[in-house]
Order: sequence, then C-alpha cells, then structure tokens
Amino acid sequence: MRNPKCAKIQDLTPLVLVLVILLTPWTKAQSQASAWKVAIVLPITGPLSPIGEKLKKGYQLALKKAEKEGQSLEVLWVDERLLNQEESRKTLAETLRDPHTVALLGAYSSHATFNLAGMAERLRVPLIIPSSMADRLTRQGYQWVFRVCPSSSQYLRGFVSYLITLFPSPPTTAILYENTPWGQELQRKLTKILGDAGPVKTLTLAYTPGANHYPKIMKETEKKRPSLVILVSSAADTLALYKNLQTLKIRCLVAGAGMGLSSPRLMEKTLPSVPGLLFPSPWVPQANWPGARNFAQRYEKAYGEPADYHSAEAYSALSILSRVLKKVGCNPEEPRCRSRIRKTLEQTPFSTPLGPVKFISNEGHTHQNRLLPLMVQIQGGKAVVVHPQKAAEGKVHLPFPKGN
Repeated sequence: MRNPKCAKIQDLTPLVLVLVILLTPWTKAQSQASAWKVAIVLPITGPLSPIGEKLKKGYQLALKKAEKEGQSLEVLWVDERLLNQEESRKTLAETLRDPHTVALLGAYSSHATFNLAGMAERLRVPLIIPSSMADRLTRQGYQWVFRVCPSSSQYLRGFVSYLITLFPSPPTTAILYENTPWGQELQRKLTKILGDAGPVKTLTLAYTPGANHYPKIMKETEKKRPSLVILVSSAADTLALYKNLQTLKIRCLVAGAGMGLSSPRLMEKTLPSVPGLLFPSPWVPQANWPGARNFAQRYEKAYGEPADYHSAEAYSALSILSRVLKKVGCNPEEPRCRSRIRKTLEQTPFSTPLGPVKFISNEGHTHQNRLLPLMVQIQGGKAVVVHPQKAAEGKVHLPFPKGN
C-alpha cells in the first residue's frame, strides 16, 4: 500500500494525456509545500515507446524504493516527442520555473536530450541523463547537465582498447559492417580508434543486410586471415556472420559491436549457439557491480521480465537523485536549493547497479561519468562478464594462447 505522504505517479501513456498534464497544475495530492517535484522525459508514444516502457519501469522501481524509505518525490511524466512542438516546450519550461521542480531526468533520443539539455542550462535546473550517448551532449560546457551513461566515443574506445589488450601487438583486423548509415558511421569510428591505437592493419568489408552477400566478404576475410574480426551488424546478421566465419576455420577472435546483443532474451535463447562471441554492453544482470543482481531480481519480481540496460540506467539515475536530495535536505522553496543539488552531484561518487558513477570534466566533456562498457563472452552456453575486472564473473576464452 502506498505511503500517503507520497504522490501517486500518473500514467500518461496516450499522447493526449501527456499534453493535458503539461497544461494543468499539479494535482491536490501533489501539492505539499515541501515536496520535491521531478520531471522525467522519455518516449511514451511512437516507435521508441517500447524502450520508453523499459525506462519507465526502471524509474518506477527507484521511486518505490524512495517511497519505502519515506522520501516524497512527485513525478511529471513527459513524452519526449512533445519537445518537437514549440508550444509544448514553452509549457514544460513554465513547469521547470516552478521552484518546487528541483530536477529533470531524460530524455532518450539524442535530439530530444539535446533540446532538454539546453532548456535545463537556461533555467538552471539539474538534468541527469541516463541513456543518451551522443558525444555533443556533454561537450557544450553546460554546468547543469550530468550524464550517467558513457558517451558514444568513450564506449567505443573502451570496447576497442580492451580487444587490443588481448594481443601482444596490434592485430590484423577485419570490420564486417552492414552498408547502412548506422553501419557506415560505426565502421568509420572503429577504424579511426584502431588507427589511433597503433599500426593496425584494418580490412573493412560492407554487406547488404537482409541479402545473402556473405560469400563475397567471407572470401576476402579468408584471404587476409585476420586475428580479430569485428561485426557491425544487427543481432540476426551477427549470428549468421559468426557461423559463416566458423566454416572458414580461421583462428580469430570475433566481437560484435551492436548493443542489441545484450538483450536478456537474446542472450538466453540465441547466443548460446555462438560460443566465444565477445561483445560490449552498458549493463547485464549478472555483472558483479554492487546492487546489480539485487536490482535485477527486484525488477523481474515486479514486472515478470528480466531487466535490460535501459531500465538499469533509469533506475540508477533516479537513485542518484534520491540520494542527493537526502544529502542536501533543502526545502525546494529555498533560493539555492537547486544549486546545492548541482554541487552535490559534482562532488559525490555514487555506487549504482550500473556501476560506479562520478561526474567529472575532462577531455572536452563536462559532468561526464567515465564508465567502461561491460565485455560479455558466450562461454558454455551462457553470457559471462569478462571485463572490467571489478564487474567480471569469469576470464575471457581466446581461440589462441594469450600473447601468441
């Protein structure tokens, strides 16, 4: 049963309801003078809504924990699609001018999050970004914007750097990528990172997704016999390409660069058929971070499905805010309440199910958490975290002796 001191969380799934809540004041149940109000922006409608559901479930689990601990948080759910409409942006800005609205979380897409970051900076409202990875979000010098997840370039550098450490010298590398804008862009980034790491010989081979163009790129791959093969492809193509590579009998390490590989259901049902495949993930339930498994168990108990990295990111972001609000203990009507929240976010390290979080400013980024991607390998029919060491549950298995 809900604590009567805590406001109910409104379910605003249909677009029209989201618009209504943006145009109306907080309900009477949410009108406590000292209550902390938080606006959360996420994809509620449209093609990204399934991800929005994962995010929302993570947020809700964090809200339940805060409520259980006696903390009163009132939430306004906002559909990120509304940020494309000038009138809706103005209405949200008015909400953020209310001194009781002490923080903002979200969004998901890079475009919506970029708009949100600019709004947070202008209105001096702390914004915590859980999931959006575009580099530009923390390269603006914004003082009120904090990102929990790694930036895209940090994530890819962490992925490539780990792969290279498995070889005594920069390995001959083949990048097999789908010939789409996403595949082309990721291939260019990976090629540059490999080049920056040393004299890496890199072969790039494009294929058309959904068509059987594998024989051509397999022939080229067999000719070069690389030590490392990176697959820039969908989950389905990754599985098919991996099986084609196995028929070549090349002793190489195969790594998938797509984030979709860490889907809990995919890891459980499909990936066991690709032993040795190595891939990065922002988070998986079996990571040995403090609280990760407990969060995964509570999530599955609450929703009847395994947690993914979206829900872990959302849960961690709101948990950080909850801890900060406890620490500052300020009344939202105090003139410097938001500033105290921002300062505490800057100065405090946090332990979360997603891993350690510390907002630092360097390498052109401001208030960016430096979180290495988890490296996951399929071993014995299971997904095993092999890196970083503090989160690992096993060691990487190589198709050749390490150092050979």
